[in-house]
Amino acid sequence: MVCIEKCLHFRVKIYALLLREVLTEYKVMAQLILFFVRLSLSLCTILLFGYIFVRLREQRMIEQWGKHMEVQVIESKELLETVEPFEIRHLLWGTERIPKTYGYIGFVKGEGFYLKLVCLEKNPLRIYMEDQDPVYKDSAVEAFFRFNFGDGSRQDIYLNFEMNANGAILAGYGKNKTERTPFEADMLQKLNCKAEVEEEQWNVSLMVPIEILECIYGELYLKEGTKFNCNFYKICETKENEHYASYEYVKSKNPNFHLPECFAEAVITAGNKKKI
Repeated sequence: MVCIEKCLHFRVKIYALLLREVLTEYKVMAQLILFFVRLSLSLCTILLFGYIFVRLREQRMIEQWGKHMEVQVIESKELLETVEPFEIRHLLWGTERIPKTYGYIGFVKGEGFYLKLVCLEKNPLRIYMEDQDPVYKDSAVEAFFRFNFGDGSRQDIYLNFEMNANGAILAGYGKNKTERTPFEADMLQKLNCKAEVEEEQWNVSLMVPIEILECIYGELYLKEGTKFNCNFYKICETKENEHYASYEYVKSKNPNFHLPECFAEAVITAGNKKKI
């Protein structure tokens, strides 16, 4: 009897998962598996199809690696929200859902990168108030960047910008998760990190000046056609609301955003202006 109940419970979970996928992008595959489940196949057979389904889904995510993210040139920061938005949608490490989180990034020649991240979340957890606090324990959004030297040669140093709904920012640079150099107070001020909290959502905005980038990397000659790497995240490490998600899929068994090999490749482009 217990075995039958477990089997039924498992099949209910399979139905729920498949229903969600049928309504999105895996229609043919999900409908096929759903057909087999309706035939009252054995638990082993259902598990086999479930395993195939998960592996195919993971493979599709992996195949998306290496695609360019277009970072459009804009004339001023006021035009940031005219560019194509991107969404943080890869749920990671057991995360079942997050509030919708999306962003805008643009490049102003002679100034730097402007970034705005928006989270459709009510009453975000926001305990930490000071810069360089562990804001990742709050409801936070993050942006990581890696640039090459001006001659195009590979560079291992990457930058992390982690922000909560109070506008507190944790920022640093280095070659890995443990060897980080925190930004000094004057550098943090130039980032101009600001947050806005509304009834149904919150957002943070940030500027990454060329001046700061060239202090770290040397002269970069940023222009249309320049390539770099980046990734964007939604996170909360507090157990009651723990979740992890990324823009570019992160292939890791354990929670870790400090994996530059999993960053997306981005290119500065003239692009076409679009509205969300």
